[in-house]
Amino acid sequence: MRQPLSQTADAILGFVGILVVVIVWCVLTYGHYVRPLFLPTPTAMWQSVQELDAKRWLVPAIVRSTWRVAQSLFWVALIGIPIGVLMGAFAPADALLRKLVSGGKSIPTTGIAGLIILWFSIGESAKIVYLFIGAIFYMIILVRSAVLSVNEAYLKVALDLNASRTQIITRVLLPGALPAIWEALAVCNGIMWTYIVLAEFHQQQ
Repeated sequence: MRQPLSQTADAILGFVGILVVVIVWCVLTYGHYVRPLFLPTPTAMWQSVQELDAKRWLVPAIVRSTWRVAQSLFWVALIGIPIGVLMGAFAPADALLRKLVSGGKSIPTTGIAGLIILWFSIGESAKIVYLFIGAIFYMIILVRSAVLSVNEAYLKVALDLNASRTQIITRVLLPGALPAIWEALAVCNGIMWTYIVLAEFHQQQ
């Protein structure tokens, strides 16, 4: 229990997990246990991909969606990381912003789609704002948690060495929280990919 695996074992088990899902998918669809309306067969999925590619829709659509997510992630990182660090490093800032951020996270992004369209029309900027709002509060909370999780012993050593607040943040808290911040970026990237379909769907209405 809780013992690390070798890279080979990890890779093999990961492949087996994917293979099991594919086998179950094939059994359910080719065995006609699930109607194609609810779950198409792998063959039907592949044919649909080929049709989109033949019409030259597939690659441009992937590029546009990727570019939208990339722009949104840039703004989420640019704004969310400093606010999260501020909240994690300073208790007054945390007390001031925590309830606002938690409240913002609780609001479903789909519920404010109408306001986004009203403020930003249905152009490209509206899609980016939609994705941004869907992920920014998660980024702030995750970065705050990353900063708070830095070992207190490092902070005490820095204070004993008369480090300034700026030095503590840039040389202790940020380096210590960096791995978790990278994970936060990955989480927010995933969140925005779940929202991208809704963003593009709403803007076409």
